[in-house]
Amino acid sequence: MADVNVNIPGQGLTPFAFEQVAVTEAVIGLTVATFQPLSGSPAKAALIQCETTAVRYRTDDDTDPDGAIGHLLAVDDTMVLVTTEAIALAQFYADTGVDGQLNVHYYR
Repeated sequence: MADVNVNIPGQGLTPFAFEQVAVTEAVIGLTVATFQPLSGSPAKAALIQCETTAVRYRTDDDTDPDGAIGHLLAVDDTMVLVTTEAIALAQFYADTGVDGQLNVHYYR
């Protein structure tokens, strides 16, 4: 299978890592060791697909998402975070009380 590049204007990014993140009613972020490895540059973008149940998310450091606060990412929705800082700040919460899963590709 060929690599798929993220189409972000002005940036030619190449995938370098993938992870699946289990999202529960405990707030969770993305894995630092995966998007910011010890060797090589950190991720400049993350393509995130919501798989099993809706989740809520925030990309600021003010308040954690919960069942009433945060943007909703529905099943099969995708989003792209376009800076290392946004990737590092992203927090997720299972919106329905049922555990969810995110599929995440990282690009640099």
